[in-house]
Amino acid sequence: MARAGVETWWHRRTVVRGLSQRGNALADALALREHDVVAFVGAGGKTTAMLRLARELRARGKAVAVTTTTRIFAPEERGALLDVVGRTTRELRRGVLSALARGDVPVVGRALDPDGKLIGVVPASVAWLAKLPAIDHVLVEADGARGKPFKAPRRGEPVIPAVATLVVIVVGIDAVGRRLRAAAHHAAPVRRIVDVGEDDHLVASTIARVLLHPSGGARGVPRGARVVYLINKADTALRIARARALSRELRLGGARHVVTVALRRRDAVVRVDRERRVRRSRSE
Repeated sequence: MARAGVETWWHRRTVVRGLSQRGNALADALALREHDVVAFVGAGGKTTAMLRLARELRARGKAVAVTTTTRIFAPEERGALLDVVGRTTRELRRGVLSALARGDVPVVGRALDPDGKLIGVVPASVAWLAKLPAIDHVLVEADGARGKPFKAPRRGEPVIPAVATLVVIVVGIDAVGRRLRAAAHHAAPVRRIVDVGEDDHLVASTIARVLLHPSGGARGVPRGARVVYLINKADTALRIARARALSRELRLGGARHVVTVALRRRDAVVRVDRERRVRRSRSE
C-alpha cells in the first residue's frame, strides 16, 4: 500500500470526435491557454491553420497578432486581417496598436517582396509583441514548405521564437501514399532520418518517425513548450482512416496530443486524441 502523501501518475486518453462546446473550434482542439504564443511548423496547412485560429480568437473578443519568422503569402480572404509593415520596431508597434484599436488582426512583417509575400520578423520581435498589454495571443508561422504536405527541416529551419508556449507541428494526410519526391518539401532531410528512397511511397509509420524525431518535426521546440501534432486535409473517408493510422503511430511514438482536421471545411475538427497526465495523492 502506498504511504500517505505519495503521489502517483498515469495517463488518461481522451478521444473526441468533433467539439461541441464552441462549435467545432480549432482553439479548443488545440487546448489553447491564456496568452499562448503559438508557433506553426511543418507542412500541409500552417498558414490556413494560423489564420483560422486568428479569426476564431477575434470572434471571441481576443486581441490577436499574426506574424512569421519566414515568409507568407497575404491571405486571400482578408476580412479583419490587416498587413502591418515596418522597418523599425517603433513603426511596427505603432501599426500594431492602431490595427488592434480598430478591432483588426495585424499581420506583422518587415516588408512585402516582389511576389507579394510578407517578409517576416526576427524572433526578438515576436518577444516584444507578446509583451504588449493590448495583445492576448501571438500566432507565428515559423517554417516554410512551398505548398508541400510533408517535410523535415533543413539547416536553419524552423525559426521558432524562444517565447513560443505552444508549437503546432502540421502535416497533410495527402502525403500518405505519395512518393517521397512528390510529397516532401525536400527529400534529403527526410532521408537523413529514415531509410526511404525518393521514389518510395510514404506510409504512416515513416511520416510519424520523421515528425517525432528531434531533427525532424520536433526540431527547435523551446524548453517547456507544449506540442500538438495537427493532421490536416482529412476530408474523405480514406483520408480520415489514414489520419487515424497516423495519429496512432504518433501516439505510439510518444505524442500526447494529436488533432485531425479538414481546415477548408466549416466544421474543421474531425478528431482529437489527447493523453492527459493525471495526478492523484494516495493515502495508506
